[in-house]
Amino acid sequence: MSERRFTAAYISAACGMNASYMHQYLFGRKSPRFLPYEIRLKVAELLALRETDLRPDAGKKLQPTSGPAPASAQPGQIQSQDMAMLPVYLDHGDIRPDMACDWIAAPDSPHGINHGIWITTERGRLRRGDLAYVRRSIPPRPGDLVTVQQDARLLTIGTLDALTGDSITVNGQAYDRNLVTICKIVSALFA
Repeated sequence: MSERRFTAAYISAACGMNASYMHQYLFGRKSPRFLPYEIRLKVAELLALRETDLRPDAGKKLQPTSGPAPASAQPGQIQSQDMAMLPVYLDHGDIRPDMACDWIAAPDSPHGINHGIWITTERGRLRRGDLAYVRRSIPPRPGDLVTVQQDARLLTIGTLDALTGDSITVNGQAYDRNLVTICKIVSALFA
């Protein structure tokens, strides 16, 4: 920052945050533990860095990596040799390996996690900057956080209100169970 003559307060203000935000991040205060996606984009632009340079460090459970998807990744699956590499998507758009915004090395993640989702807008208990882990193989129950997808399109993220034979209700919105897929969010890394 000093090479470009920016102060932590200036960068905080440029990101729309209070003056102490970047200072708290730089000196390891409890919040923020890592920079949310939108903030990383703004800071990277200001400092002429890549957004990937500002992701959580290797000392945390996640070790973000940048670059293309593993060559063996196929739509909808990750081959066994790539199990430590999880595709990460933004909380809007398609859930397909070729649409991943990043691939994250998560060696300590529980088996069976299919992908991660960066939360860019508040979604119930999930806040901007959180990373939610999704597992398709666990049937969700009312009260669980879930994703609702139609084909590859992510329709919503929220709390499963009700699950009946032909429909599901998430955040008060009903969906035809025959047309959508619901996936349970099994854990999250909170910002």
